[in-house]
Amino acid sequence: VEQEEPRQPSTWQMIKYGYNEMVNAIIRPPRAEYTMEMLGPVKFVMNGVQFQRDDLELTNQFGKKVVCSHWEPAPQYRVKTRLPCIIYLHGNASCRAEALE
Repeated sequence: VEQEEPRQPSTWQMIKYGYNEMVNAIIRPPRAEYTMEMLGPVKFVMNGVQFQRDDLELTNQFGKKVVCSHWEPAPQYRVKTRLPCIIYLHGNASCRAEALE
């Protein structure tokens, strides 16, 4: 029994594939991978003040998981009950570790 050689994709199929790959590279690039260790220690001292990091997961209105890190002064170093909060949003191909750069 003779085996058929695999068919070569048509020019149109190759163009479509190439276009989809290009769109995915721009719009949906692969996410950066990181480990929790890359976020640094959970507690650390900077300029003589102790800080702590709390890691949490939120769910958005679409049911998607949003992973967050919240850095704040340790309780004994809080100067007020309510403090300002800076929200850093990384790009679509990055991760939480980018905030430390």
